[in-house]
Amino acid sequence: MMISIKKYLNGPSGGETTQADPSPKGESSGLCLGLLESIEDFVLTGGACSDARAKMAQVAASLHPGLLPDESAAIQESVRRILSERQTAAQESATRTAADMRHLAEMLGQALTLVASGGDRSANHIQKIQTSLRHMSRMQDLVALKKSLSDTIRLIDEESVRGQAETDRELADFKTEVTSARDLVSNNPNQRLPGRTEGVRNIMQGLQSVHPEHALYIVAFAFDRLDAIVQRYGPDAAEDLMFRLIRERVQPLAPANSAFRWTSRSLVGVFQRPRDFAGLRAEAMELNRQPLVHRVLLGNRTAVLNVSPSHMVAEGAQDSPDALLEEVDRFTGAAVSPQNA
Repeated sequence: MMISIKKYLNGPSGGETTQADPSPKGESSGLCLGLLESIEDFVLTGGACSDARAKMAQVAASLHPGLLPDESAAIQESVRRILSERQTAAQESATRTAADMRHLAEMLGQALTLVASGGDRSANHIQKIQTSLRHMSRMQDLVALKKSLSDTIRLIDEESVRGQAETDRELADFKTEVTSARDLVSNNPNQRLPGRTEGVRNIMQGLQSVHPEHALYIVAFAFDRLDAIVQRYGPDAAEDLMFRLIRERVQPLAPANSAFRWTSRSLVGVFQRPRDFAGLRAEAMELNRQPLVHRVLLGNRTAVLNVSPSHMVAEGAQDSPDALLEEVDRFTGAAVSPQNA
């Protein structure tokens, strides 16, 4: 059910039948209701915002002409928290979608390589047939020659059927991947991760809206040889590596997370989960125990990279966000400017 605050706009509050107060305080109350309506119409749109709209309606219901300073401050904090939670949810959704896009792009590349490798299989089939024909040409026994010719024809038929079946299956898979990739790209054309500036803002806002019994956690990864990978395989290979890191090392810890390219060689995941720092650290250590295996498509061949990123886990505290940011910057090697200090 769609929840709207329009019934509160320019109307009585709490079931009263009197007209809105024409005093300055009454005008302020009407202004606030108008602002909340604009937020509802232009910010909290779509089915994913139904919970936020319900909370905003509750805020609207608490407005009245004689608001005290403490009441105004509480309403302002409620609105800020609602919008902060919505922004965090949007960032988490963008991270998931971007990771899915890169994964589909990788699958699409693998499908292309698979189709291209069909030429190699065809060449092997032809070589088998040529070998059999050469062997036949040296035969003197007519019976043996006929048997060999029959076997060769059977081989040609089998290879032809097998090759066609494999080609049909590969092309069907290829079309499926192309369709999925096209749909996903049309919904979210931006496949790049946000950077440190967005990450700092996300952490600061997240610390102000941590759910009860939960904590805000940071898991950061840094690569020592990422520059060498970029030089050899290009920047897209490094970007794909970051998204593989999200899928295999961050999402298992928290499916709902926001990920940021903190520096050119590091990734920072931000998320909330039930408070258990020791348990989270043990999970992250187990996930990062083995090297990350990443495949880079190079034309019709694939290069396999085994990389071992270093990692850290930190828990945020609402009263000391600067300490958390400094810890992340030290680990990632981020250069902190005076305004970020």
